[in-house]
Amino acid sequence: MLNKRWFTDLYISQLAFTFMTCIINRRAQFSASHRYWLPELEESANQERFGPCAKAPGHGHNYVLLSLWPGNWMNTAWC
Repeated sequence: MLNKRWFTDLYISQLAFTFMTCIINRRAQFSASHRYWLPELEESANQERFGPCAKAPGHGHNYVLLSLWPGNWMNTAWC
């Protein structure tokens, strides 16, 4: 869950910048999967311990990463 307070603080901090402010932002999406499994346990013990999360091939989650890089246009070469 995104921290809405962070975005509010970023907006307030923008008021202190001059009109020559540059903000580079990137949005990346990715998926990751995992399976709960202990190799030292038998399959039935893993199923009992972890339930549906122990089934092959596992399950996944989708993520969104938002990155913002604010900077002063006059003092930062990459803007």
